[in-house]
Amino acid sequence: MKVSLPPSRQAVELTEVFWKMVDLSIEDNENDVSVEGISDLEFWMYKLFNDVSGYISKKGFKKQWDETTDRVKSE
Repeated sequence: MKVSLPPSRQAVELTEVFWKMVDLSIEDNENDVSVEGISDLEFWMYKLFNDVSGYISKKGFKKQWDETTDRVKSE
């Protein structure tokens, strides 16, 4: 059975997943863990931030990005 979410909920979930990836990349960096030979993912996470936040905003879900980001970062 295929379950589909409303686009606004998808934007929220994508934002949550993005910030979880950021947290994991920070943890990897603090523990000197490399991913595919890259030990500091800050550059790539910054690029991904621009892509993901830009895409979500362009699709009309900037409010969801901002609210979810604020909530996730305050936890």
